[in-house]
Amino acid sequence: MSRRCLAALAAGLAVLAAGAVRAGPGDDAARLLRTDLPAYATAPAGWDARGWAGAAAAGIAVAGAYLLDDAARDRAAGRRGAGADRLASAAETLGDPLGLGGAAVAATYLAGWLGGRDRLRETGFRMAEAGLLTAAVSAAAKGVFGRARPDVGEGHASFRWFGGSLTGDRGSLPSQHTGFAFSVAAVLAVRVPGSGWAGFPLATAVGWSRLHDDEHWLSDVVAGALLGTATGLWVGRRPGPGERSAVTWLPWVAPGGGGVAVRGRF
Repeated sequence: MSRRCLAALAAGLAVLAAGAVRAGPGDDAARLLRTDLPAYATAPAGWDARGWAGAAAAGIAVAGAYLLDDAARDRAAGRRGAGADRLASAAETLGDPLGLGGAAVAATYLAGWLGGRDRLRETGFRMAEAGLLTAAVSAAAKGVFGRARPDVGEGHASFRWFGGSLTGDRGSLPSQHTGFAFSVAAVLAVRVPGSGWAGFPLATAVGWSRLHDDEHWLSDVVAGALLGTATGLWVGRRPGPGERSAVTWLPWVAPGGGGVAVRGRF
């Protein structure tokens, strides 16, 4: 066998080996199911006082929005028109996992994976993971609360406990479109500094579209936004394979002593 053939064979084996060790969809799916999903489900058990205070503040925000549900619906109804309808339609698809929003997440992941750009792939994976985790909690909450959508005509206080559905008339709380949009925006804000200036306004537009289309109450949208943001920040800040932890221990030595310093990355 000639040296040129041996070199070509060696190069081919190197490419195959690189592809074998490079993370891909199978590895990422396994990480989601084996590591991230259990960690997310048990995260509240590790909350400190600050974490519980944040949860309480979120509950107060949703309760405050609940008091404004009727007024917000009336205001949205008074501002409908051809232009607003087109804008709402465009914004709605940004929060649809099966629409433009989901396509953008999938394109990010595939571009990183196929192009060998691990950080881009990781960003796409985290956006998808945040959206999936948010959707799982949203689906469970919809089933528990069984809240009637505004266009049902039963008012904002109509709940059918443990009688809800994901897409039917009893699936109002929380807004899943809004949750998805805010979860993706939060991941991007962590992974791509400065992107929050665009991501969060776009996510807010998704929430507005759900009010405009009379699909959700204001409190549904606020709950979805808070859930999505919290989930996206949690997912975005988790150290991934080959990435440094958010907390680094740094030993140091100085004349007369030494110690250990802690450096946080947020």
